Amino acid sequence: MQNGSGDSVVMISFTGHATGKYFQEIVLGGATDTQIIGQHGDKHSLSARYMLRGTDYTGQDCELYIENNGEIHEQLEGVLFRTSPRIITNSKALSF
Repeated sequence: MQNGSGDSVVMISFTGHATGKYFQEIVLGGATDTQIIGQHGDKHSLSARYMLRGTDYTGQDCELYIENNGEIHEQLEGVLFRTSPRIITNSKALSF
């Protein structure tokens, strides 16, 4: 949504899968990356929220919820965004 008199919002839906040593499977429907861009380009934030459903490294079925929030940091060299992920899971093996 472009907004000539304030912040603009871009929402990007996505799908995918995860493959790794500790977990593998799919991103569930509804995954969205929301970006808010300041009217004058002076601020830019993101918030991605999504669920994964699959199997942990012990073979147990599980889900992972991931919320990743961040802001653009122009002062940092070689880094566009600094993000802070939050992960919630019902996997005892991945609870660390």
